[in-house]
Amino acid sequence: MKSLKNFLLFGAVIGTIVMSVLIYVGVSIGYEWYVTKQETEKAEKTARITFNSAYELMSKGWTGDELENFLQANRATYEQLNMEVNYYGQSDLNDGQLSESVQAVLDTGETRQVIEDHVITYIYAQTIQSECIVCHTDVAVGDVYGVIEVSEDIAPIINDAREDTLLYLLALFPLPVLGAFIISRYLANRINKSMLELQSRIERVNKTDDLKLIEMNNIDLTFTEMNALYKELKDLAKRLRGISVDKDILEFEVKLLEKFVITSEVVKDWKEHVKMLLIEINNIMEVHLIFSLFKVEDEDYVLEVFWLYEPSEEIRVIFERIIRHKLGDSKIYKSSGDIIGIDINHTVALPKKMLKKLDEESINFQTKTLFLETPRIGGIVGIGVNSSLTKDATRSLVIESILTTLLNVIGSVKAVYKYTKELEYFATRDPLTNLYTQRVFWELLTYEVLRAGRHNYKFAIMVIDLDDFKLINDIHGHLFGDKFLQEIAILTKEVLRKGDVLARYGGDEYTIILPYADQEQAHFVASRLLDKFKDYTLETPNGSHVKVSASIGIAVFPDHSDDSKNLFLIADNMMYKAKGEGKNRIGLPNSDDVLEIFKTIKDKNTLLLKALEENKIVPFFQPIVDIKTGAVYANEILMRIDLPDEMMVASDFVEIAESMGIISKLDYMLMDKALEQVSAENYQGFLFFNLSPKALIVSDFVPSVRKMIKKHNVDPKKIVFEITERDTVKNLTVLEKFVLELKREGFQFAIDDFGSGFSSFQYIKRLPIDIIKIEGDFIRSLAGEGHMDKAIVLSIVTLARELNIAIVAEFVEDGNIYKAIDEMGIDYAQGYHVGRPSPYLK
Repeated sequence: MKSLKNFLLFGAVIGTIVMSVLIYVGVSIGYEWYVTKQETEKAEKTARITFNSAYELMSKGWTGDELENFLQANRATYEQLNMEVNYYGQSDLNDGQLSESVQAVLDTGETRQVIEDHVITYIYAQTIQSECIVCHTDVAVGDVYGVIEVSEDIAPIINDAREDTLLYLLALFPLPVLGAFIISRYLANRINKSMLELQSRIERVNKTDDLKLIEMNNIDLTFTEMNALYKELKDLAKRLRGISVDKDILEFEVKLLEKFVITSEVVKDWKEHVKMLLIEINNIMEVHLIFSLFKVEDEDYVLEVFWLYEPSEEIRVIFERIIRHKLGDSKIYKSSGDIIGIDINHTVALPKKMLKKLDEESINFQTKTLFLETPRIGGIVGIGVNSSLTKDATRSLVIESILTTLLNVIGSVKAVYKYTKELEYFATRDPLTNLYTQRVFWELLTYEVLRAGRHNYKFAIMVIDLDDFKLINDIHGHLFGDKFLQEIAILTKEVLRKGDVLARYGGDEYTIILPYADQEQAHFVASRLLDKFKDYTLETPNGSHVKVSASIGIAVFPDHSDDSKNLFLIADNMMYKAKGEGKNRIGLPNSDDVLEIFKTIKDKNTLLLKALEENKIVPFFQPIVDIKTGAVYANEILMRIDLPDEMMVASDFVEIAESMGIISKLDYMLMDKALEQVSAENYQGFLFFNLSPKALIVSDFVPSVRKMIKKHNVDPKKIVFEITERDTVKNLTVLEKFVLELKREGFQFAIDDFGSGFSSFQYIKRLPIDIIKIEGDFIRSLAGEGHMDKAIVLSIVTLARELNIAIVAEFVEDGNIYKAIDEMGIDYAQGYHVGRPSPYLK
């Protein structure tokens, strides 16, 4: 019944049966009515003929007996015709034994007809006429003299007719059934063929473009109504094609969004990223190649072409020409000169398979360009697809999305790579003087100690501090102070040998490493340097002249120490001794000086152990504010030691504490006290803790911190651990594992002094960093004309923005610096202008 042909056949059979029943009933009723009518008329005629015959016979003088015999003969004849004729004479009419119908006719003299149970009875009254009075003198004209009753049972006739009709219908019944079967098969086959074609097309609809199969107008569904329905289906398919998006396209679009994330891996190997993207694109549409051309700042353009499969040399030449022509039409080259000489790099995503032969007509190139003023980036990306795809609205949107992704990824990678290279260079160089930074000085000093110990030679270090530089800076301004520092660097270089190492240690302090030099040679160099300074003057903005003066401290390896930190400590103390003795002189250590310095170190060791034993560690809080709102965003926790007459700052004891191996205990004590105060005051902001690399080798660090935050009920998401650039991390793999463990606990991670060393960029490539704090030396110079510092800070901001990392500017010491970092788009500020460290939470 569920199939069309069975439904039609069943319908035809049922229809034939119903029709046959209706015909049978109709014929039976009609025939019965007709027979009844005919037999009624026949009965009437029979009665009249009998009467007329009797009348004629009586008129001719027949006796009563003769007439009775005649009527009996007639009755016998009618019985053969299934009719019964009764004649009631005068004697019969008077005996009172008549039927009700005959009696009624007798009383009224009116003819009567009765039909009951298929028996037709016609009762005809015989009245006295004028001619009858001749013989019948005892009656009057009009009196009923006799009654003729004619009866006929028509049931046998009707039953015969019904039987004949039924037999006839049964005989004919197979004919309409057979006809219905033939017609149903014909219609079913015709409709099924069209429906199977439609079903086949619907089954092949797996994506939006396949809806075109339904729109093809070559299916006839036989009936007008079904064809009208099919037309509506085609219109629906057309509308769906206009508004629907394939599932695979939506999934691809979602995955495409992930490609916008520029990770360190993408920066390191962006070509591999584009190759994988090309392979993924081909899962939803056929894309043969992608090309890009970018320029950052003043670099040369390089055209990168990415092929899905290995192209033949002929195809390469053809498409190089097409791409060059396409690029020539772009506005990016209107001012870039001739593009013919641009280098082209070819990269193949799946090199083991050869690209099929292509022609220019079958490929359509879609491009998208990018121009940024700050930073100066210009570029174009293109995609080569089958021409047919560009006619599809949905595919065109996907192509646009792909181009946008490529533009974002490649443009960002180029910018990040460019600035990363610059930042890595300036991470080793002081941007003002172009000398080595403090970080590089320590790395080179450590290396020199190892090398000198291995090859058994002496070397000297010098610490130089300019006399009264703060006064010069305050009187003549930061611009003149910067120029002063630059001139000192130039003068110092002129005195040194080619292999000597000169670094700007910080502020107005310089350091020098003199390989293969003893105390006498170091003193000679220092003397030459002071003579050089004495002969030099620098003109100020008001036309006056400023002379140069410096205090220099010296230490020699291994005479004074064989440890890099102690060696520097001795030279630094000698510099302060020279300054204390009148400035503009050289401090050379003798045995008493060295003993005094080590005694001081020993005293500090004792002081630290006592502070640890008596729990003298005090947390100080320095606020970090949101630049846009001015609200306190966080507090950095700084360590102080509570002495009877002063609060000792961390810089005075951290290195000694690290060398003693107690820094972790001091950190725990600081953190516990800070968290206790935070919990007591219900502080809800972020907390920044400085984290020493020594914590990496403390196995119970994470469990201890976890226990503390649970004890004080502090949210770990509010705690930020800082790794500072002054610390050296030899094993980045260990650090990476350590940081990931902290991140899993919910803590955040920051890099302090960002930009002051190589490790900043290693950290940012390999670690999940949340925040960077820009090196304070860069920030200090923003209020002046330090263009190089501004360029470096802007580069760091650009890099952080690309990697979705928050930025804190340290050493914000006045309103001008605060305004400058606000204009650069830095998120947070920290420094004396914002708030000084204090034992109270802000």
